[in-house]
Amino acid sequence: MSKQSAVMTRRQFLVNAATLCALAAPSWASSQSTPASLRAAASARGLKFGASTSSELLVASPEYATVLAQQCNIIVPESDLKWKALRPTPESFDFSKADQLYAFANSHGLLFRGHNLVWEQALPKWFVATVNLDNAKQSMLSHISKVVGHYA
Repeated sequence: MSKQSAVMTRRQFLVNAATLCALAAPSWASSQSTPASLRAAASARGLKFGASTSSELLVASPEYATVLAQQCNIIVPESDLKWKALRPTPESFDFSKADQLYAFANSHGLLFRGHNLVWEQALPKWFVATVNLDNAKQSMLSHISKVVGHYA
């Protein structure tokens, strides 16, 4: 088996997890009812079950979006909230992709959790030429304030 064929996509994982949930349901069932989804099973136990995803994946695969909405109760933006995705230029912000995810979460009753407001692995191309020791702290504080304020 090649390394590539051993990798599972998010869609495959969610479908497999939902199938596993359905197959294992008899062992989880109480005398009254069986959870209809991983979302329901997690919620019944006070847990969050979710996935990291992107706005592009939701648009590219409506089937994936449907399974995600049915099976999860929380989503986390994979890259759409990272500095590289949000800051096309030092002076501008583009929240369009992250806002699409946020709207999807809201319309399906999902929680939305952001992460990695500043991460060295996802800096925009302009960063190295623009940010230096003198302005780094202010650049980060400004970026963080704008992003957190947008989703307050």
